Formats: sequence, structure tokens, C-alpha cells
Amino acid sequence: MFILAAKITLFLNDHPKNLKEKRSLINSVKQKIINKFKVSIAEVADNEKLHITTIGLAIVSNNKKLLDQTICKIEDFLSSMKNVSIINVVTNYYSQ
Repeated sequence: MFILAAKITLFLNDHPKNLKEKRSLINSVKQKIINKFKVSIAEVADNEKLHITTIGLAIVSNNKKLLDQTICKIEDFLSSMKNVSIINVVTNYYSQ
């Protein structure tokens, strides 16, 4: 079993005016990722910053190559979105 844990820092291009708008935007992005890729995801850092957020996600598979493909597809998906820009991606793999 392989586990991929990723931390993705995003810039919010829509420039939310308050935290409520930010949460709405992030929840929309998270839900789109969950619906398309069936991964676990949560906002993990930069909660109080208006224009930056960090999300964490986890993927479990018995095939490490599938994990690599999935995280690449998620990065491509995020890159295609107009309301966010990727600042940084950090991935860690674990196996048992």
C-alpha cells in the first residue's frame, strides 16, 4: 500500500474581500477536486490570510505510479482553474 500526502499552496486570483468569500471559494475548489479525483482534502494552513491558502490532500493506492499520475492530474486541473494559481506543491510518499 502506498500513500501520497501533498501540501499545495494556492494564490486566490479572485481577491476575496473577507474570510467568508475566501471560504466559499476554497470550498468550491475542494469540492471540485473531491468530485473529480475522489481524494481526501482539507485546508491545512494560511487560514487567516485572504489571498493565500494551503490545502492538504491524501491519496491511497496499491500502485505508486497511479499516485504520481493522480497528483499530476490534480496539478493540471488546478492550473486550468482561473480563480487560483499554484504557488508551491510538496509531496511525500509513504509505504507499508
